[in-house]
Amino acid sequence: MPLDPHWLAAHVTRPEHQALLREIVASDERRNARGFSQVLTDDATFRFGSAPTVVGRGAIEQVVTAFFTTIVSMRHDVEQVWEAPGAGHNDLGTAG
Repeated sequence: MPLDPHWLAAHVTRPEHQALLREIVASDERRNARGFSQVLTDDATFRFGSAPTVVGRGAIEQVVTAFFTTIVSMRHDVEQVWEAPGAGHNDLGTAG
């Protein structure tokens, strides 16, 4: 389900973070691990639930690809977003 643009504008201040969140959600919901990983930096870290943290774009893509083989579909209901003050382009967190 696409993110509501009014909600997104009200909760995410930086346009680059809005675009990043839209791409991550869209890639997840299409079960597109390559698209998901392409918006990450080479040294990104990723933690899904209580699984161990994975480091690096390639390793993250592998973990996400494996996860996508276990599901038929996915939908997001993003309830919280936080942007780290003074953070870089990809320093964005979500919960929901």
